[in-house]
Amino acid sequence: MSCVRLIAKSINQTLWDQLEAKQITVKDLQNKRFKLLFSNLGVEENAEDFNTYYLNVLANSAPLIDGAEELCTNLSKYCRLAIVTNGISKTQHRRFEQSTIKDFFTHLFISGEIGFQKPQVEYFDYVFEAMQITDKSKVLMVGDSLAADIIGGKNAGIATCWYNPTGKVNDKKIHADFVINRLDQLNPIIFE
Repeated sequence: MSCVRLIAKSINQTLWDQLEAKQITVKDLQNKRFKLLFSNLGVEENAEDFNTYYLNVLANSAPLIDGAEELCTNLSKYCRLAIVTNGISKTQHRRFEQSTIKDFFTHLFISGEIGFQKPQVEYFDYVFEAMQITDKSKVLMVGDSLAADIIGGKNAGIATCWYNPTGKVNDKKIHADFVINRLDQLNPIIFE
């Protein structure tokens, strides 16, 4: 991975962590990420314009994780699937609409449209109500963020599964009920 990509990834992750901790807003995240990157690199560019460009490029791509289509095809026969995201509304809607797996999902929940974000309990309460979920023992939160997905799921009283494809060390001492590094490892968890 290039040095620039590592710096960008670190800045972005720090800002997303701050967003999840309610220390900044989505607008702050959008305004800061490229300002900080350009400052670190000594580049003089308009960060706001670049952020707009970046979001458009991101919105027009919908790459899938290896095994996602097969997993969703299988699970959708037996389970209701929903996407729960803290992502930016416009971007998430466009990505979702372009995705080859969109028809497998019954709901798309975006924090900016709900007024709460993961890990807030109110976010999950909104999801449960919209999906008419009364038995939380039948719900599994699968996500790649310990701070948003796993803490959020735990706070909401549901089982959690941390998707950790790169084998990150869990130095936050946040314990998921399950940990997977490939999507095909989810089937035995759900169908056990």
